[in-house]
Amino acid sequence: AMEEALGVKWTELSSVDSSPSNNEGGLGNVMLTGLACNAVDGSIVVSGWADGEAGTSKGMIFSLESPNSNNGGGGATVQAVVPRRSGSQEDHNKSMLILDKTMGSEIEEAKPKALLYDEEGALFIADAKRKCILSRPQPRGDRNEAEPLVQSLVSEYEGKPLQGPAAMCFDENGTLFFTDSAEVGVFGADKGSVFTVSSEDQMLRPLALKSLNYPSGIACDPTGSLVYVAETSSNRILRFARRANGVYYSSVYHTFTGGFGPTGLVERGGLLYVARADLKGAMPHSKGGCVCVVGADGSLLREVAAPCAEIFAMGLVGGGGLQDL
Repeated sequence: AMEEALGVKWTELSSVDSSPSNNEGGLGNVMLTGLACNAVDGSIVVSGWADGEAGTSKGMIFSLESPNSNNGGGGATVQAVVPRRSGSQEDHNKSMLILDKTMGSEIEEAKPKALLYDEEGALFIADAKRKCILSRPQPRGDRNEAEPLVQSLVSEYEGKPLQGPAAMCFDENGTLFFTDSAEVGVFGADKGSVFTVSSEDQMLRPLALKSLNYPSGIACDPTGSLVYVAETSSNRILRFARRANGVYYSSVYHTFTGGFGPTGLVERGGLLYVARADLKGAMPHSKGGCVCVVGADGSLLREVAAPCAEIFAMGLVGGGGLQDL
């Protein structure tokens, strides 16, 4: 009923064949984890990995090839990364996920959990396996063959390794913000953190250090004055506001009830789009995953049920506003 009232229609944009027989090296199901849109050329990439035997895994990055070839055109489109539903049939009219084999062994050895492009087309990758953020410059014709395709941008703070970068965002000045947390359910792990890497001095600084319950999604306004963090295991959104002295102050922006917790965030025009996940089959009365819109004052404006429970990441492609959700 809500989907009819809002005029929202969910479409399976693309999927990857995750059957073990179609994976090299006996790897298991492919887990899709993140997506990013390149503002330079409008292309969209999707990250994931396939788990194998004895704890092995293979990282993957896919390019999304759309039948209409204009990935970023039209109105605003919310795209969510979800596990492929069992029994789903291949639709040749959908976009295709094409494995990018140009990334090299650095990606195959990683667990790419999130992706992000900067304004110049460089790709940043949150690697949950090696607990670092990788970067790949925009491909150019005069690149030295000896130069590595992917390099580590940040992997430690004050001599101690990160726990596992989970999500990233840029402000308009190129300052990077990211969440860092161990996987949910890891016994004895430290609490999660939020970091920033200044575009001016490239220094890594914490906004919150080992004090959050599994922070995942992150978003900021264009100036970087307001930073929003999905504290998944506390089922709430935090807001970090920068004062004139450059110091960020945090507060609770919005608290949800029910469900597993918020996982993905996108800020656009003062509105916050929130992907909320649930644990499929864990609770008999679960209402499943959804996408919410939170207003500038922290109030819940809209909630749209999703056709899946576990939403891992979300991206807003194009312009538009509430009517285009």
